Amino acid sequence: MYLKANFYPRHNILSSSAVTRIVRDLLDCECEIGHVSSGNSYTSLEVAINDIHLILQEPHLFLFEHLHKQNVLTFVKNKMYGRNSEASTLTGAFCRVASSGKSEAFIIRGFSGCGKTRLVQSIFDSVSVANGMLVNRKFEKTSNSPLAVVLSAFDDLCILIAERNTKEYSHNVYQLLVSEFGSNFHSLVRTLPHVLKLASSPSTALPWDDILDEGDGNFFSLCDNIKRFMRIVSSSSCPVVFFLDDLHWADQVSLELVHTVLSDVSKVSCMLFVASYRDNEVTPNHIIFGFYDWLSAFDVPLTTINLDGLPEQDVNSMVSDALGMFPRLCRSLSQVVFRKTKVAACFGSTVDVSIVQDLSDNPQYYGLVSNLNKVVEDGFMDLDAKGSHYRFVRDKVLEAAYGMIRSKDRYHFDVGMALLSSCEARLEDKSDILFTIIEQINHGVPSLLSCESQRISVARLNFEAGSKAMQSFNYTSAYTHAVTASFLLPEDSWKTHHNLSLGIYYQLAHAGYPCCKIDEAKDALNKVVEHTNCLETKLDAYALLYSIFFSSSACVYIGKLLVTLIDFLKSLGEDIPDADFAREDLTNQVYLAKKCFETYMARPKLFNHYCARWAQFCLKSKVNCKYVPAVYVSFATVLCEDLSSPNVRVGYRIGKLGVKILNQSKLVSQLPAVYLYYYVYVGILFEPIQACIDMHRRAWEDGMQIGNVALVTLHKHSLIVRSLHAGTNLLTVKAEIDIELKMARQHSFPHIRTKLSYYQETVLTLIGDESTSAHPKLEDTGYDALLCEHHMSYFFSRIIMSTYLGYWDRVKRMAEKWESLRGVNNKLINLRTVYISVFHGLALIALRRRKNSKKLPDINRFIAVVSRAASCSEWNFKKKASLLKAEMLSFCCENSKAEVEYDTASTSARSSKFIHEEGLACELAGMHCERLNSTEKALTFFHEAERCYKDWGSKRKAKQMAEKIERISQTRVPDRRICEI
Repeated sequence: MYLKANFYPRHNILSSSAVTRIVRDLLDCECEIGHVSSGNSYTSLEVAINDIHLILQEPHLFLFEHLHKQNVLTFVKNKMYGRNSEASTLTGAFCRVASSGKSEAFIIRGFSGCGKTRLVQSIFDSVSVANGMLVNRKFEKTSNSPLAVVLSAFDDLCILIAERNTKEYSHNVYQLLVSEFGSNFHSLVRTLPHVLKLASSPSTALPWDDILDEGDGNFFSLCDNIKRFMRIVSSSSCPVVFFLDDLHWADQVSLELVHTVLSDVSKVSCMLFVASYRDNEVTPNHIIFGFYDWLSAFDVPLTTINLDGLPEQDVNSMVSDALGMFPRLCRSLSQVVFRKTKVAACFGSTVDVSIVQDLSDNPQYYGLVSNLNKVVEDGFMDLDAKGSHYRFVRDKVLEAAYGMIRSKDRYHFDVGMALLSSCEARLEDKSDILFTIIEQINHGVPSLLSCESQRISVARLNFEAGSKAMQSFNYTSAYTHAVTASFLLPEDSWKTHHNLSLGIYYQLAHAGYPCCKIDEAKDALNKVVEHTNCLETKLDAYALLYSIFFSSSACVYIGKLLVTLIDFLKSLGEDIPDADFAREDLTNQVYLAKKCFETYMARPKLFNHYCARWAQFCLKSKVNCKYVPAVYVSFATVLCEDLSSPNVRVGYRIGKLGVKILNQSKLVSQLPAVYLYYYVYVGILFEPIQACIDMHRRAWEDGMQIGNVALVTLHKHSLIVRSLHAGTNLLTVKAEIDIELKMARQHSFPHIRTKLSYYQETVLTLIGDESTSAHPKLEDTGYDALLCEHHMSYFFSRIIMSTYLGYWDRVKRMAEKWESLRGVNNKLINLRTVYISVFHGLALIALRRRKNSKKLPDINRFIAVVSRAASCSEWNFKKKASLLKAEMLSFCCENSKAEVEYDTASTSARSSKFIHEEGLACELAGMHCERLNSTEKALTFFHEAERCYKDWGSKRKAKQMAEKIERISQTRVPDRRICEI
């Protein structure tokens, strides 16, 4: 046998105690009766062979152990005991992600020390071989910001990309990120600072450094940034393993960020999310189980495994390796160990070396560095490879050390104050340590703060920490710091510390609004308005307060706020006409002061006055302020409210001018509002609807950055409705609606949520999803104009659904109800009027045909409306006009002309990529041919319609077409040649 003698002196083999044992125990098997046996004799030759195999496999443990043993246990590094099947399952999950390019989640649960972390480490080599990247972080019990842990892991990914790849590859990734984020790249840099390491020249200034950053983001913008970042850096050729240890210390916000990346509807990100937690330290209502539900709701593949203690056989193997003894000889000792504990190694928490050095500068902690180095020598802690962090070698060591602290709040507070005294003069240069300091100090708030000056100092630190958190879009942390700071302010703070109080309460409102702390944000803003005399601050507070009221549909309060705003404007010398409405009726005129398309729908005269006064001021003062683009676009919305007006094209040119000014001025903060005006009611009439959808998406992304949740929600609602009109795949539309409904629920947008629920059922019905039992009904919102808008949305969504399902009587009935709701504006021709005209006209013809009536219904007015729209945009409306004309000509038996119009409708829809309208045109053309007994042509059209509906994602319509094709195929006259055969 070959015993690797090339690496060891020959005489050592003969002197090995292992060889001696084997020989002795083999001899004992043959002993005579009465001979004294060692008690360890072999029971069979197979046992002896196993010992010899161990010598061959690991000679350094069993054959030459006396060369290196010095009364210490020899634990084998990176060797895992008793987890082979679990490791295989985890490796399989990684292989699936790497091959499919679709993200998955893998959760490991078990008690402390059972080997959760070591199990994940077992796939490190596989990840490296597959050109993957692995980042890992650990949540701490003492951390006040679990979200920062997750963001740090994503930031580590930037470092890993730069270190693992060539400069050219890293720079290409950087350029892709710049292209993806555009002018919002600065927000990604604030969130993930190390993304600049990917640039070939990291010190080069960003091209948009001169752009005025007038707004901050919110949590949803943070999620969107990370999601888009992962789309770029991860792929099937470069999968990412994202490991978070001790998930039981995470919070809802941090898990929601992870969930956002995993449930990305684009399915572009390629990430295996791995997490571990102690199942004996979580309750049934823990957020982890809610995280499971989120993943399940978005069809994210999830694998969960449970790690119990090591089996006795594996414990014996571990003891055998540690002692350098054959397993059969240490089995009795392993049984004792197995009964006493179930141990497996795992890494512990980390402490930054720079923090330790700063703390050592304080006399109270003098010698801390040398003491920790002694702890490292004793084996309770170690230093990482870069020497930048101390690490506890085991969780139990950390828990034992933390458990010895009797007064934990006092301990944290003293450490924080000591760090502050050592670093106070350098906080501006070392801003990262501010969060560590304030996190420690806040353990002692307010009981350990002895005087008012100390309370003010801590309040100021919390305010600074909150400001930095807002810059990184960590609004949860910012809100927590603002609440703590406000709690520490004295009762007369508005007199003694006015500026600090102003900043804290405004921060409280600005951070609380994106965190759904609506009531707290309102209270904070009311205090700002009450106590400040600064005009600019008061206007900003009113603007934010109005956004909060509008987004939460608090109509009564908006009316009262509107009265206050008008009085405030009058005090500034503005002449606001009030003859058009009664003061006491302002509650029902909510939209008058809201600068969006719904305003002029409620009171166009007053809206026109505001636009005129606004434009007059801008032109008279000749001040090119940031609101100039909104002035032009506001005028355009008024001029384009009626397609029959000769001013429509003038309005389009004015609106286009406003958008051009906006793009040239690079005013990111104004883009969402201006785009909302323009692309909802101006651009959609003249420009391709797909381009308008792209602009809505861009405005939605920029709106995320400035933190205006109301604008973001309105853009997403418009994007969803336009996507349905443009023939976007219904499954994609469904996913968008699901995400937006979740956001609407979190931010209490009942009016948006109600309208989205109407479109949700329409989409589910067209898809053919029969699992849903939710049938949204008309809701009474308590506000007449809003109720009317909800009813119109309800009927409009039902008209779309009924048209494609062929329920023409419903289309007619609901179109008539929709017309009655328009009231005095029933003569205006807008976008919805165009769609209703098409559907209503088709329904009237189909119902007359069903009754075998020869009298042509009066649809000329409908054709005139659609033709007027087609004159503005052939791309969007030509196929609708052609389809309506084709049905009319077919009804009048002008078959050749009808076929030309059917062909025009389908061809135009195909060239404009309106797959659903192409399908409808082919379906109606097939029915026309079927009525003429032209079976072959009818089948051709129905096959085309089936293909279109499949591409659209409508299983229900595709099934209808397949059944119709089968019915016609069975009833058509067979070919004469087949009959002769």
